[in-house]
Amino acid sequence: MFIQITKEEFAKDISKKAWYQTNNIIWTILFLYWLLGIIDYIYATDVWIQFTIVRLITSAIVYGLYTYFRAKEYNYRILLHIVFFMLSITCAILCNIVSIQASTIYFLVYSAIILFFNLQVFWEPIHSVVQSLIALILLAIFFNALNQYTLDLIVGNGGQFFFIVATLSCLIPSARFKVIERDVRNQILIEKSNEQLKSQNHDIGEKNEIIDRQYERLLKMDEQKKQFY
Repeated sequence: MFIQITKEEFAKDISKKAWYQTNNIIWTILFLYWLLGIIDYIYATDVWIQFTIVRLITSAIVYGLYTYFRAKEYNYRILLHIVFFMLSITCAILCNIVSIQASTIYFLVYSAIILFFNLQVFWEPIHSVVQSLIALILLAIFFNALNQYTLDLIVGNGGQFFFIVATLSCLIPSARFKVIERDVRNQILIEKSNEQLKSQNHDIGEKNEIIDRQYERLLKMDEQKKQFY
């Protein structure tokens, strides 16, 4: 039994899976991102109110973009790039304005966000590489504009963790992308196989009914024949 998957069928199911993963990312951000204001309250006491407001506004914008992209059925990759860029700006600024004692915490938070994205996202790995490069560029820009410490101090107080996580986590989407593609293909094959089996069972059932009717007709003809003789 040979089953063929069309490009349209495969693309449709891939899109469903991609949006499922995107939903997980967006709703996690909406529920948890503003709670990072607690970290600001503890480690960035002079700016925690401003950045809590920024986080709330960011969450509202993310929800608006998510609703718009879903309604218009736009490419989910663009949505994720925009959302990640918005989060990166806030994280990169905070990493460069807090005290050196607190910078490790904020670099770890930034690393956790990147790791979370790469663990959940379903897209080609090049997108994760681009986002990591953007994160490094933003950190460099705000380091030159806002940071009062030397580069050695920044690297030694959390910067090294961020660089390691941002680099290694880019490998995750590559493996996940291939695995999910294979799982989607197998799922389509299973569904189509089940449909074919159901269709064949239905055909067999109809043929059995025809055979039963013919058998009953033959029995009646046989009885009539016996009565005639």
